[in-house]
Parts: sequence; C-alpha cells; structure tokens
Amino acid sequence: MVSFGSASLGWWFLPFVIFGVLGVLMLLTRWTFSPAKRAPAQPPRFGLLETLAEYPTAEKAEVTAHRLRVQGIKASTGHHGGKHYLLVWRNQSELGKVALARIDGPGKA
Repeated sequence: MVSFGSASLGWWFLPFVIFGVLGVLMLLTRWTFSPAKRAPAQPPRFGLLETLAEYPTAEKAEVTAHRLRVQGIKASTGHHGGKHYLLVWRNQSELGKVALARIDGPGKA
C-alpha cells in the first residue's frame, strides 16, 4: 500500500501514476522535438551550389544561367516543388549577384 499522509491508496493506483508520467513525458518530447512553426521558408539545398534567384519557368532560369555562363560565372539551374532556381558555386555567389543585378535589374533576385 502507498501512504500519503493519512490517506492510503491500494495497488490499483500505481498504473494510473505510471501512465500519467508517461503521458507527460510523451507530450514534453513532442513539444521539444517539433519543428518551429515560424521558421522562415528556406529555398531547397542543392549540395555545394547556392540559390541565387527563383524563377517561375525553366526557360527563364536557363536563359539567365546561360547569360551568367557567358560572363564566366559557373551557373546552373535546378527545380523543386514547381519552382525553378538559378544556382551558382558559393565562391562565385557575390560575383553572380552583381551580374544578376546587371541582367535583371536590382530587386529582381
């Protein structure tokens, strides 16, 4: 028997305590390991390439990538979730942003 002060409880009380503690632990771990709801949307990762711009069509992304390649910047395209991305190597990211601003105009990327 379990005694709490003047009240004594039988053996049937122990399973309720155990399930209660397990329930609290499950809720605590669910809250702890759930993804953040207000995290900003990040473009998908494409390995070592960095996303420079997002385009609605594959043709526009490919034309812009070709224009960057003509200027000597190693550019590629990728797609994910119906969106098309202009990709460059990380070490050419700043150079690509400057060239993209000249091609598309500031604020387009």
